[in-house]
Amino acid sequence: MNSLSDYPNTFAWFCLVSRFSDKAIETWPQASGLCLPNESVVAAKKNDEMNDFFGDDDGDAEAAATAAKVAKQQTATKKKKELIAMSLVMLEVKPLDDTINLDDVAKKIFDEIT
Repeated sequence: MNSLSDYPNTFAWFCLVSRFSDKAIETWPQASGLCLPNESVVAAKKNDEMNDFFGDDDGDAEAAATAAKVAKQQTATKKKKELIAMSLVMLEVKPLDDTINLDDVAKKIFDEIT
């Protein structure tokens, strides 16, 4: 059984919906295949959990296998990006004294070095 901390939003939704009266719930349109849990569904689920002695997760192995297949297909279909080798060279310019104009030195460096 999952703890409430695993699905806090679902728990909050259930708490909100459980406060409505049966009359109000009956006026809601029902989506195909979806319904609000009533007491018999909750009781049946509790009975199923009580009979599951070893806590088997029935669909976890199948879901993991499906996810692995999808991930493998996505990596196979992706084109690998061509890598361009680049280098970054840092030059540290230290003038000999304070009379050297660093703007002129910078301009000369940018123009001459490629």
